Amino acid sequence: MVTKRAHMIPRSYLDGWADGKGMVDVADLAKGRSTTTAIINATVVSYAYRTEILSTDLEGQFAKVESAGISALRKLRRTDTLTQGEIRAAIAFLDMYRERGLYADQAKTQTPAVLLMQDRSLQEAELSLGDRMVLASYMNETVEFDQLGIETWPWSIWDCTNALTGDGALTLWREANSTAVTTITFPLSPTKILVIGRKLSRSVDINLVTVLKSRRWLIAQRGMFDEKKISLIAKNHNPGPLRWISLKEKGISLDLEVS
Repeated sequence: MVTKRAHMIPRSYLDGWADGKGMVDVADLAKGRSTTTAIINATVVSYAYRTEILSTDLEGQFAKVESAGISALRKLRRTDTLTQGEIRAAIAFLDMYRERGLYADQAKTQTPAVLLMQDRSLQEAELSLGDRMVLASYMNETVEFDQLGIETWPWSIWDCTNALTGDGALTLWREANSTAVTTITFPLSPTKILVIGRKLSRSVDINLVTVLKSRRWLIAQRGMFDEKKISLIAKNHNPGPLRWISLKEKGISLDLEVS
């Protein structure tokens, strides 16, 4: 399955930020601007996950994970209890979300490669983002949540106001001087944040962390983004991740309130 209008952030997830007309604020840090648009058009990149060399149906895999996982996330937004099957579906969604986020600013990047053909000849080629993501899935360079056993960790929901999301919104927390992940946070909507694992101080500015970690896309409720603020964030964001001190020095605040 080849999807022409691929969403870098799953469309079904974005509906948690949409108003009654299906509109959200979208900041594109690569272009340094924000706009209000329908979620059907938000974070769209043409053929973003199409594979050019490999035959894996990456879009088909994503669609299955998204379909099963989003119903579990919607239950979490209502603070309903999940079944074990729904917990597993939610974990698969979180894994997929993090994987897609790692490549959110590389949709158009082509990577030179040399292919070893069946007749032992060599052929030059260029790997698409989809090809690279498929290959990366076999290299086990990132921690998968099922390996952490997070289905047995405490799951809780923070009530808040004005939470935004982005391609880097899923955050792994570690204690100082440790590599072990102890807590995972993920915005479910402007008013709900999922917290998995050990308790986290409610004074943590989740919005700021989301901005720091997001590579290209930020999403908020309609009317929340300020064009000058987004332009300033984008200027300090490129190249690479935004430095924490850059926001602090410039007094950027993103208005998150946790109750």
